[in-house]
Amino acid sequence: MLIRSTRRAGLLGAVAAAAVLPLAAAPALAQQPGEAAQPATPAPGAPRVVISARDLRMNLVGVIPLRIGCFGTSGGCGGRLEARLAEPIVARASKGASAPMRTYAPFTLGRGGFGVSAGRSQLIRMRLLPRAAYLVRLAGTIPVSITAQSGSRTFEQTIAVYVSPLQKFR
Repeated sequence: MLIRSTRRAGLLGAVAAAAVLPLAAAPALAQQPGEAAQPATPAPGAPRVVISARDLRMNLVGVIPLRIGCFGTSGGCGGRLEARLAEPIVARASKGASAPMRTYAPFTLGRGGFGVSAGRSQLIRMRLLPRAAYLVRLAGTIPVSITAQSGSRTFEQTIAVYVSPLQKFR
């Protein structure tokens, strides 16, 4: 019983000391004029565009669904989207199993516009150019760099675009 009471007294002493410490430091803070009187408010920044990082499956007509989000408290995000091949890839030069391999340099896969209100997300369906859709079918999976231009800010995300095995050229 004696042990419990000393533990309780030690705990109460620690809590009391923790409560007194901020009170002792408070007069030093109150002496500074101007700073302690007004709380700091964060400046509202421009909304920020976020592009979903999940891999995307291209459908039969060459369209990929992108999830675009706009993080901000007011206004919205709007601008241009551009999809580019992120890095050179090696794939067949044409259809067929005996076709020679070729290195494809990065090029623009497609462009589109978007508009999302602040605090919301939207599904954007971006149609790839015919050459890009053909390359996705030849390679099966390609790395794509999606760039969103909103006002003067640029946001970029690298994802993989793939097709189902039934769509792939053999």
